[in-house]
Amino acid sequence: MGKRPELMGGGLIRSAGGLEEIEKRLTRREFELGDERILGDGDFVQALLEQAEKKSGRLDQAQKKGWTLDKLAGAVAGYLGVSAKEIKRRNRRNEISRGKGIVAWIAYEELGIRGTEIARYLKISGAAATKARERCKYEAEEVSSKLIS
Repeated sequence: MGKRPELMGGGLIRSAGGLEEIEKRLTRREFELGDERILGDGDFVQALLEQAEKKSGRLDQAQKKGWTLDKLAGAVAGYLGVSAKEIKRRNRRNEISRGKGIVAWIAYEELGIRGTEIARYLKISGAAATKARERCKYEAEEVSSKLIS
């Protein structure tokens, strides 16, 4: 294997300060939250799990309220003062592009809909849906808090 012993061994053991530090923590009965899917210390794991739980709760809440892509497109269209049909058409007008980006972000982040399904619905490519979603992120967060909550 390698030639530097301080870099050999498991990442978790090394990040905890080595086997000696782990043994000391065990004798002091100090434990850290861990998850086999996440590499990091207890605080990082805790923050990540809380974030996932919060997102899962939002998804459940939105799905219970019956949000679909059609309903979302209609709500965003009303917010922007355009028709829902325009958001679904191939169109490059500024407010339509904003509408597509807002729909893409809310559908992906809040409703958990796959990007390919969103792109197909909006009649744009997957890459265009991703770019629109990122471009309209901040406005979409604001719109989402008004519409979904």
